[in-house]
Amino acid sequence: VMVAMTADPGEASASEYTIHACEPGRLLTVSSSMEEGTWRLSLELADADTGVGPGADDADGAGSGMTRLALRHHDVPLEMLQYVGPGWEWYLDRLLGAVTGGTIPGMDVWDSEYMSLGEAYAALGD
Repeated sequence: VMVAMTADPGEASASEYTIHACEPGRLLTVSSSMEEGTWRLSLELADADTGVGPGADDADGAGSGMTRLALRHHDVPLEMLQYVGPGWEWYLDRLLGAVTGGTIPGMDVWDSEYMSLGEAYAALGD
């Protein structure tokens, strides 16, 4: 599939992503080769109460109706953690804003609010 990151600065260009696993309502794993190397990403959905597929009920049959979303960026080179971590924070805050109708951060806050997280992410590799 072709994916264009339209929120990044500059003109959006599409990148090819290969789908490795697609289990509707549960799992999507993709990879793409870019300037930064090959990125392998997974998105998993599970019931927040049981950890089983979305919509699963807990023991008494009354689940919370909430779904847990787990995003995984596989095999991030340690020297990239300081950039990739803040990037995910930014995109997840954008997702949250879109889903809730809240604030969707733009590039105007990238340096002040997101790149300041780089040191903490870099320390994860120590």
